[in-house]
Amino acid sequence: MKIGDLKIIQGDPDEYPAPSAAPATPKLDDAGELVKDTRLPANFPENAKPAGDGSFILTLDYPVTLAWQNSAGETKSEEYKSFHLKRLNGLRYKAVRDAMGTEAFRPAVLASMTDISIGRATLLEERMDPADFAAVLIVFGFFTNPGRRTGA
Repeated sequence: MKIGDLKIIQGDPDEYPAPSAAPATPKLDDAGELVKDTRLPANFPENAKPAGDGSFILTLDYPVTLAWQNSAGETKSEEYKSFHLKRLNGLRYKAVRDAMGTEAFRPAVLASMTDISIGRATLLEERMDPADFAAVLIVFGFFTNPGRRTGA
């Protein structure tokens, strides 16, 4: 039975036959090892360079300086010119998932990928150029989309 473009099946969906598509043949190198697809998407930031471990070094087009006064009254500052963006593991990805749909999402992405505290990531996100933060989000999307291509 069909309703519009929706096909209604009869019976138990768990007993419905699976499609008989042939599995994709993996690419193997001369030694028989699986070849990873390391192509980057067309919109991947040019200022994000692969590191040897599957992570990326993102050089900011507009560096950010955080300045604060410590309890002794001394002024301290740190300049961020680049970020080492690492693939998320289960706990870090959970922190990002938990922040989805909230104002904490963008700082959670930055903190989880860089080992920067969530407080510092919040301050950085507030001061970063939108294009630089968009680059962080593109790398995040690259790591988290199905069919990931690099990383340990």
